[in-house]
Amino acid sequence: MKFITFLLTIFLPLAALASNESILGIQISEGITYKHTPQGDLKLDIYTFEKVSNQKYPVFLFVHGGSWMHGDRKEIQNGFLKEMGKALLLEGYAIVSLDYRLLSERSDVMVHPEQISDCKDGIRWICSHASEYGFDTLRIAMSGTSAGGHLTLMTAFTNNDFSGEGDFALKDHLAKVNCCVDFYGPTDIIKLLKPTLSPVAIKLAKLKIPEKVNMRERLLLGFTGYSNTHSAKMRRKCKQLSPIHYVNTAVPIIIFHGDKDKVVNYHQSVRLVKRMSRQNQTAKLYKVSGGDHGFSQLKSETLTDMIQQM
Repeated sequence: MKFITFLLTIFLPLAALASNESILGIQISEGITYKHTPQGDLKLDIYTFEKVSNQKYPVFLFVHGGSWMHGDRKEIQNGFLKEMGKALLLEGYAIVSLDYRLLSERSDVMVHPEQISDCKDGIRWICSHASEYGFDTLRIAMSGTSAGGHLTLMTAFTNNDFSGEGDFALKDHLAKVNCCVDFYGPTDIIKLLKPTLSPVAIKLAKLKIPEKVNMRERLLLGFTGYSNTHSAKMRRKCKQLSPIHYVNTAVPIIIFHGDKDKVVNYHQSVRLVKRMSRQNQTAKLYKVSGGDHGFSQLKSETLTDMIQQM
Protein backbone atom coordinates (compact mmCIF):
# COMPACT_ATOMS: atom_id res chain seq x y z
CA MET A 1 0.00 0.00 0.00
CA LYS A 2 2.82 2.40 0.83
CA PHE A 3 4.43 1.70 -2.54
CA ILE A 4 1.16 2.45 -4.37
CA THR A 5 0.82 5.70 -2.41
CA PHE A 6 4.38 6.61 -3.39
CA LEU A 7 3.64 5.98 -7.08
CA LEU A 8 0.51 8.13 -6.91
CA THR A 9 2.51 10.86 -5.23
CA ILE A 10 4.99 10.89 -8.10
CA PHE A 11 2.91 10.19 -11.21
CA LEU A 12 -0.30 12.13 -10.55
CA PRO A 13 1.58 15.46 -10.45
CA LEU A 14 3.42 14.54 -13.66
CA ALA A 15 0.09 13.88 -15.35
CA ALA A 16 -1.20 17.20 -14.03
CA LEU A 17 1.83 19.00 -15.46
CA ALA A 18 1.23 17.44 -18.87
CA SER A 19 -2.49 18.21 -18.90
CA ASN A 20 -2.20 21.77 -17.54
CA GLU A 21 -4.20 20.84 -14.42
CA SER A 22 -3.29 21.96 -10.91
CA ILE A 23 -0.87 19.75 -9.00
CA LEU A 24 -2.32 17.35 -6.47
CA GLY A 25 -0.53 17.48 -3.15
CA ILE A 26 0.53 21.10 -3.46
CA GLN A 27 0.68 23.05 -0.21
CA ILE A 28 0.16 26.82 -0.25
CA SER A 29 0.75 29.21 2.64
CA GLU A 30 -0.75 32.54 1.58
CA GLY A 31 -0.58 36.11 2.81
CA ILE A 32 2.34 35.79 5.20
CA THR A 33 3.63 39.17 6.38
CA TYR A 34 7.39 39.34 5.92
CA LYS A 35 7.98 43.05 6.49
CA HIS A 36 6.37 46.12 8.04
CA THR A 37 6.82 49.42 6.17
CA PRO A 38 5.42 52.97 6.48
CA GLN A 39 3.36 52.22 3.37
CA GLY A 40 1.86 49.05 4.84
CA ASP A 41 2.70 45.40 5.49
CA LEU A 42 4.33 43.36 2.72
CA LYS A 43 3.24 39.78 2.19
CA LEU A 44 4.44 36.63 0.48
CA ASP A 45 3.08 33.21 -0.52
CA ILE A 46 4.86 29.88 -0.20
CA TYR A 47 4.24 26.94 -2.53
CA THR A 48 5.61 23.47 -1.82
CA PHE A 49 4.89 19.94 -2.89
CA GLU A 50 4.56 17.19 -0.31
CA LYS A 51 8.00 15.79 0.45
CA VAL A 52 8.73 12.06 0.33
CA SER A 53 11.74 12.56 2.62
CA ASN A 54 12.96 15.01 5.26
CA GLN A 55 15.23 16.81 2.82
CA LYS A 56 15.26 20.58 2.93
CA TYR A 57 13.64 22.60 0.15
CA PRO A 58 15.90 24.58 -2.16
CA VAL A 59 14.14 27.93 -2.63
CA PHE A 60 12.98 29.72 -5.78
CA LEU A 61 12.17 33.34 -4.85
CA PHE A 62 9.94 35.08 -7.41
CA VAL A 63 9.54 38.86 -7.92
CA HIS A 64 6.60 40.02 -10.05
CA GLY A 65 6.68 42.52 -12.89
CA GLY A 66 4.46 45.51 -13.61
CA SER A 67 6.64 48.52 -14.52
CA TRP A 68 7.63 48.90 -10.84
CA MET A 69 4.18 50.48 -10.34
CA HIS A 70 1.69 47.62 -10.69
CA GLY A 71 1.26 43.88 -10.19
CA ASP A 72 1.42 41.51 -7.25
CA ARG A 73 2.77 38.18 -6.05
CA LYS A 74 -0.05 36.17 -7.73
CA GLU A 75 1.61 36.59 -11.14
CA ILE A 76 3.43 33.29 -10.55
CA GLN A 77 0.07 31.50 -10.96
CA ASN A 78 -0.49 32.62 -14.56
CA GLY A 79 0.73 31.97 -18.10
CA PHE A 80 4.09 30.36 -18.75
CA LEU A 81 5.10 30.98 -15.12
CA LYS A 82 2.43 28.55 -13.95
CA GLU A 83 4.01 25.74 -16.00
CA MET A 84 7.50 26.63 -14.82
CA GLY A 85 6.23 26.68 -11.25
CA LYS A 86 4.82 23.18 -11.60
CA ALA A 87 8.15 21.91 -12.88
CA LEU A 88 10.00 23.51 -9.97
CA LEU A 89 7.62 22.01 -7.42
CA LEU A 90 8.09 18.58 -8.94
CA GLU A 91 11.86 19.05 -8.70
CA GLY A 92 11.48 19.61 -4.96
CA TYR A 93 11.75 23.39 -4.79
CA ALA A 94 9.81 25.68 -2.50
CA ILE A 95 8.52 28.71 -4.42
CA VAL A 96 8.28 31.96 -2.48
CA SER A 97 6.47 34.79 -4.29
CA LEU A 98 6.54 38.23 -2.68
CA ASP A 99 5.01 41.66 -2.95
CA TYR A 100 7.13 44.81 -2.76
CA ARG A 101 6.29 48.48 -2.41
CA LEU A 102 5.16 50.02 -5.69
CA LEU A 103 6.35 53.35 -7.04
CA SER A 104 4.03 56.27 -6.52
CA GLU A 105 3.48 59.48 -8.47
CA ARG A 106 4.64 61.32 -5.34
CA SER A 107 8.39 61.31 -4.76
CA ASP A 108 7.89 61.95 -1.04
CA VAL A 109 6.13 58.57 -0.66
CA MET A 110 8.89 56.30 -1.91
CA VAL A 111 11.96 56.53 -4.10
CA HIS A 112 14.32 53.74 -5.06
CA PRO A 113 16.10 51.73 -3.74
CA GLU A 114 13.29 50.81 -1.33
CA GLN A 115 12.02 48.13 -3.73
CA ILE A 116 15.45 46.52 -3.71
CA SER A 117 15.43 46.73 0.08
CA ASP A 118 12.10 44.86 0.12
CA CYS A 119 13.52 42.09 -2.08
CA LYS A 120 16.61 41.77 0.08
CA ASP A 121 14.41 41.56 3.16
CA GLY A 122 12.46 38.81 1.44
CA ILE A 123 15.68 36.78 1.27
CA ARG A 124 16.47 37.60 4.89
CA TRP A 125 12.97 36.46 5.90
CA ILE A 126 13.52 33.14 4.14
CA CYS A 127 16.75 32.67 6.09
CA SER A 128 15.17 33.67 9.40
CA HIS A 129 12.28 31.19 8.93
CA ALA A 130 14.26 28.35 7.38
CA SER A 131 13.69 25.88 10.22
CA GLU A 132 9.94 26.60 10.31
CA TYR A 133 9.37 25.91 6.60
CA GLY A 134 12.25 23.54 5.84
CA PHE A 135 14.15 25.94 3.57
CA ASP A 136 17.72 25.19 2.50
CA THR A 137 19.37 28.61 2.88
CA LEU A 138 22.48 27.42 1.04
CA ARG A 139 20.42 26.92 -2.12
CA ILE A 140 18.37 30.00 -2.98
CA ALA A 141 17.62 31.02 -6.56
CA MET A 142 15.92 34.31 -7.41
CA SER A 143 13.77 35.16 -10.40
CA GLY A 144 11.56 37.89 -11.79
CA THR A 145 9.74 39.15 -14.87
CA SER A 146 10.32 42.56 -16.46
CA ALA A 147 10.59 45.07 -13.57
CA GLY A 148 10.86 42.05 -11.27
CA GLY A 149 13.76 40.81 -13.38
CA HIS A 150 15.53 44.13 -12.86
CA LEU A 151 14.91 43.99 -9.12
CA THR A 152 16.13 40.39 -9.05
CA LEU A 153 19.42 41.26 -10.73
CA MET A 154 19.98 44.35 -8.57
CA THR A 155 19.18 42.43 -5.39
CA ALA A 156 21.52 39.58 -6.28
CA PHE A 157 24.39 41.64 -7.74
CA THR A 158 24.71 44.27 -5.01
CA ASN A 159 26.16 43.92 -1.53
CA ASN A 160 24.13 43.21 1.58
CA ASP A 161 23.67 46.85 2.64
CA PHE A 162 23.31 48.43 -0.82
CA SER A 163 19.73 49.54 -0.15
CA GLY A 164 20.23 50.41 3.50
CA GLU A 165 19.76 48.31 6.60
CA GLY A 166 16.27 47.11 5.73
CA ASP A 167 13.91 45.69 8.32
CA PHE A 168 15.62 45.82 11.73
CA ALA A 169 13.95 42.54 12.72
CA LEU A 170 15.81 40.76 9.89
CA LYS A 171 19.19 42.47 10.21
CA ASP A 172 21.03 39.37 11.46
CA HIS A 173 20.63 37.59 8.12
CA LEU A 174 22.44 38.09 4.82
CA ALA A 175 20.53 38.82 1.61
CA LYS A 176 22.45 36.33 -0.52
CA VAL A 177 21.33 34.10 -3.40
CA ASN A 178 23.17 31.53 -5.50
CA CYS A 179 21.85 32.35 -8.97
CA CYS A 180 19.21 34.25 -10.95
CA VAL A 181 16.61 33.45 -13.60
CA ASP A 182 15.69 36.69 -15.36
CA PHE A 183 12.74 37.06 -17.72
CA TYR A 184 13.17 40.12 -20.00
CA GLY A 185 14.24 42.46 -17.18
CA PRO A 186 15.89 45.83 -17.94
CA THR A 187 19.63 45.79 -17.30
CA ASP A 188 20.44 49.43 -18.12
CA ILE A 189 17.98 52.01 -16.79
CA ILE A 190 19.77 54.83 -18.63
CA LYS A 191 19.08 53.14 -21.98
CA LEU A 192 15.50 52.38 -20.94
CA LEU A 193 14.41 55.78 -19.58
CA LYS A 194 16.85 58.15 -21.32
CA PRO A 195 17.17 60.68 -18.48
CA THR A 196 19.21 63.18 -20.53
CA LEU A 197 16.69 63.75 -23.32
CA SER A 198 16.52 67.41 -24.27
CA PRO A 199 13.40 69.48 -23.46
CA VAL A 200 12.73 69.82 -27.20
CA ALA A 201 12.86 66.05 -27.73
CA ILE A 202 10.55 65.47 -24.78
CA LYS A 203 8.06 68.05 -26.10
CA LEU A 204 7.99 66.44 -29.54
CA ALA A 205 7.60 62.98 -28.04
CA LYS A 206 4.64 64.15 -25.96
CA LEU A 207 2.83 65.06 -29.19
CA LYS A 208 3.29 61.54 -30.63
CA ILE A 209 3.33 59.20 -27.64
CA PRO A 210 2.02 61.13 -24.61
CA GLU A 211 1.23 58.02 -22.52
CA LYS A 212 4.78 56.65 -22.85
CA VAL A 213 6.32 60.02 -22.06
CA ASN A 214 4.16 60.40 -18.96
CA MET A 215 5.14 56.92 -17.78
CA ARG A 216 8.81 57.72 -18.37
CA GLU A 217 8.54 60.87 -16.26
CA ARG A 218 6.71 59.02 -13.50
CA LEU A 219 9.34 56.28 -13.45
CA LEU A 220 12.23 58.73 -13.46
CA LEU A 221 10.70 60.54 -10.51
CA GLY A 222 10.28 57.24 -8.67
CA PHE A 223 13.77 56.04 -9.52
CA THR A 224 15.63 59.24 -8.85
CA GLY A 225 13.43 61.70 -6.96
CA TYR A 226 14.20 64.35 -9.61
CA SER A 227 12.23 65.97 -12.42
CA ASN A 228 13.30 66.66 -16.03
CA THR A 229 15.20 69.78 -14.98
CA HIS A 230 17.89 67.68 -13.25
CA SER A 231 19.03 65.41 -16.09
CA ALA A 232 22.60 64.92 -14.82
CA LYS A 233 21.43 63.90 -11.36
CA MET A 234 18.82 61.60 -12.87
CA ARG A 235 21.46 59.94 -15.03
CA ARG A 236 23.72 59.26 -12.03
CA LYS A 237 20.85 57.69 -10.10
CA CYS A 238 19.79 55.57 -13.09
CA LYS A 239 23.35 54.29 -13.41
CA GLN A 240 23.36 53.32 -9.72
CA LEU A 241 20.21 51.28 -10.32
CA SER A 242 21.40 49.43 -13.44
CA PRO A 243 22.54 45.79 -13.05
CA ILE A 244 24.96 46.11 -15.97
CA HIS A 245 27.23 48.23 -13.74
CA TYR A 246 27.54 45.50 -11.08
CA VAL A 247 28.93 42.57 -13.06
CA ASN A 248 32.01 42.35 -10.81
CA THR A 249 29.80 41.08 -7.99
CA ALA A 250 27.30 39.16 -10.13
CA VAL A 251 26.01 35.66 -9.45
CA PRO A 252 25.40 33.08 -12.21
CA ILE A 253 22.39 33.99 -14.36
CA ILE A 254 20.22 32.74 -17.18
CA ILE A 255 18.09 35.25 -19.08
CA PHE A 256 15.03 34.46 -21.19
CA HIS A 257 14.23 37.29 -23.59
CA GLY A 258 12.20 37.64 -26.78
CA ASP A 259 13.91 39.23 -29.77
CA LYS A 260 10.67 41.06 -30.67
CA ASP A 261 10.26 42.69 -27.26
CA LYS A 262 9.04 46.27 -27.79
CA VAL A 263 9.06 47.21 -24.10
CA VAL A 264 12.54 46.14 -22.99
CA ASN A 265 14.93 45.86 -25.92
CA TYR A 266 16.43 42.39 -26.40
CA HIS A 267 19.91 43.91 -26.62
CA GLN A 268 19.69 44.99 -22.97
CA SER A 269 20.12 41.31 -22.11
CA VAL A 270 22.72 40.75 -24.84
CA ARG A 271 24.92 43.52 -23.43
CA LEU A 272 24.75 42.22 -19.85
CA VAL A 273 25.61 38.65 -20.83
CA LYS A 274 28.49 39.81 -23.03
CA ARG A 275 29.91 41.99 -20.27
CA MET A 276 29.64 39.18 -17.71
CA SER A 277 31.24 36.70 -20.12
CA ARG A 278 34.18 39.03 -20.72
CA GLN A 279 34.81 38.93 -16.98
CA ASN A 280 34.48 35.14 -16.83
CA GLN A 281 31.14 35.34 -15.03
CA THR A 282 28.59 32.60 -15.63
CA ALA A 283 25.84 34.01 -17.84
CA LYS A 284 23.57 32.50 -20.47
CA LEU A 285 21.02 34.15 -22.75
CA TYR A 286 18.12 32.14 -24.15
CA LYS A 287 16.66 33.97 -27.14
CA VAL A 288 12.95 33.37 -27.63
CA SER A 289 12.62 33.83 -31.39
CA GLY A 290 9.64 36.05 -32.15
CA GLY A 291 8.95 36.44 -28.44
CA ASP A 292 7.24 39.59 -27.21
CA HIS A 293 7.31 41.18 -23.78
CA GLY A 294 5.51 38.69 -21.57
CA PHE A 295 5.76 35.71 -23.95
CA SER A 296 2.06 35.88 -24.81
CA GLN A 297 2.41 33.51 -27.80
CA LEU A 298 4.89 30.98 -26.43
CA LYS A 299 5.02 27.65 -28.30
CA SER A 300 4.70 24.54 -26.14
CA GLU A 301 8.00 23.08 -27.40
CA THR A 302 9.76 26.36 -26.61
CA LEU A 303 8.33 26.41 -23.09
CA THR A 304 9.42 22.81 -22.53
CA ASP A 305 12.95 23.69 -23.60
CA MET A 306 12.96 26.81 -21.42
CA ILE A 307 11.94 24.76 -18.39
CA GLN A 308 14.78 22.32 -19.05
CA GLN A 309 17.27 25.17 -19.43
CA MET A 310 16.06 26.80 -16.22
